[in-house]
Amino acid sequence: MARLTPWLDDRGLPVSAPVPATDGRLQVEVDGVSMGLQHEIRGELLDTADQRQVRAAGAVLAELHDALAAYPDNDRVAALERPSEP
Repeated sequence: MARLTPWLDDRGLPVSAPVPATDGRLQVEVDGVSMGLQHEIRGELLDTADQRQVRAAGAVLAELHDALAAYPDNDRVAALERPSEP
């Protein structure tokens, strides 16, 4: 995910790309725990009664799907079988 998110960001898609550590890594492991830092994206909930918002959200979702289908390392993105423990 640490590689996928900046790849999507480079294509202008609305994702919270990770902030690199001072050594350039996107994920840092400390004491067996993997960490990454991302920017907060501010926004509002989708107003499903507003057809323009719904159409715009659908268009962005379609762009994300197209980009994910083209991601060159998609075989390296593992699906979570269950939520990880905190």
